[in-house]
Amino acid sequence: METDFAILQRIAGYGENLAEMPFIGIPTFFRTDHVKDWQNVDIGLIGVATDAGLSHRPGARYGPQAVRAQSGLIRYIHPSTKVIPYERARIADLGDVPICNTLNLELLNNEITAYYQRIVEAGIVPLSVGGDHSISYPILRALGKNRPLALVHFDSHHDTAPAMKGTKFHHGAPFRNAIEDGLIDPRRSIQVAIRDPYTEFAAPYARAAGLTVIEMHEIEEVGVTAVIEKIRRVVGDTPVYLTFGRGLD
Repeated sequence: METDFAILQRIAGYGENLAEMPFIGIPTFFRTDHVKDWQNVDIGLIGVATDAGLSHRPGARYGPQAVRAQSGLIRYIHPSTKVIPYERARIADLGDVPICNTLNLELLNNEITAYYQRIVEAGIVPLSVGGDHSISYPILRALGKNRPLALVHFDSHHDTAPAMKGTKFHHGAPFRNAIEDGLIDPRRSIQVAIRDPYTEFAAPYARAAGLTVIEMHEIEEVGVTAVIEKIRRVVGDTPVYLTFGRGLD
């Protein structure tokens, strides 16, 4: 049996930081290397440090920093499957999306979309950390530009609300915006664990658009295995955008 030390020596070839202790060096996502050259990257870990789309309870802009620090504690190998992701794909921290227009939501959205268009052109699969949930819409404008994607959305809210407080680019509307722009296919999309206290505000649009919705109480009734099977049936073989909302309320 290969020793842990021998495995560490091997994976060090996939990134200098992977074999380091979590308290050493500059924090990156999962202790991967921070790279500026994207040519040898399959999966790009990206921070989107903005919460300009929030209506209340700000602070999500610090999410990428916090996740980088905490993810350094995660080991390189899955404890049950024994899979080492770094042997299956070239994974790197690409840093944060550069945002200049931090106080202008429309221009900020354009900057995010432009960055992810470069990601698409480079053939990189993005794994993004926000940031408030409004970032999903400008990301989808790049990822779903050529073909509508399926959506698997874990959250307490539908995020299909209309414009409010003077903008449609807020955190409660990214998937309404994406559906209206043809970026996601609602017939292949599913929202899971919904427990929305503003259900009369966003739920009618979600259901009218054709989104499949599994509310929290339904998970408790049918069980996790049945939910997973339903997700697979809805999505089928459509390329999928997977997203997790904050869902604290």
